[in-house]
Amino acid sequence: MKGLTICIILLSTISTVNSTAQYYVNNYHIRQADVMWRMRVWRQIDLRQKINHPLYFPIEKSQGYSSLFDVLISGIRSGSITAYGTGPLGNDDEMSTQLSRADIQSITHKVDSVWTPKLDSSGHDLVIVQDSITSEQIIRYEIKEDWIFDKNRSQMTVRVIGIAPIMEHFTEDGISRGYTKLFWIDIKDARSSLAAAPVFIRHNDNRALNYDDIFVKRFFDGQVIKVSNVYNRPIGSYASGVDALLEGEAAEELILNFESDLWSN
Repeated sequence: MKGLTICIILLSTISTVNSTAQYYVNNYHIRQADVMWRMRVWRQIDLRQKINHPLYFPIEKSQGYSSLFDVLISGIRSGSITAYGTGPLGNDDEMSTQLSRADIQSITHKVDSVWTPKLDSSGHDLVIVQDSITSEQIIRYEIKEDWIFDKNRSQMTVRVIGIAPIMEHFTEDGISRGYTKLFWIDIKDARSSLAAAPVFIRHNDNRALNYDDIFVKRFFDGQVIKVSNVYNRPIGSYASGVDALLEGEAAEELILNFESDLWSN
């Protein structure tokens, strides 16, 4: 009987280890008095980059796996995740305006006009078509994060604060005509849902990760598009192309060098 009990415990342990954890570890509290340095950073994650594919695939739910967008939408519809508006100009990231279910329905359903060669029953040759936005159309995310140097622990830590899915629009000829930031999600509010959603890791079925792991362990790559500044200006407002990329890399280098400079002085 003792051997059977040990066997059951071992099997239970193995099951727990091999399955994706549905729990997450709360961030340790940092007292304001211990914050020696802080910088807020905005990044754009391009899902076309190979390292970011786990956030994009699968496009359709398969074998218990869902894309990040589908996980967020499912949580919003169930009430476990709260979505916040992006404002009239799409640049409000304060996460202060909570969206209703009707708002989400309006945002996630696109309305388009299609010309038809034949008149409809009302005599119109212009048909209004309404489609749901799918995860396939979400090819970018914007995240907002805080980089903090905790003098009590003498270490730099980074915490993702919010995330916003970005949809790309195309013409009938398949030409990109811009992007729309759909809504913002407070990561603290969504961590339970993210931790319960396993992530598909290509070529390694035995590696158990969830979406919370992706953000906490920084298993993604994103370009810096803004850092906190007195004018509240994104990099794209004063630089473009390669210059914007270099400006973002300079901000990244500033953050990485801050900690090392403390110990070298």
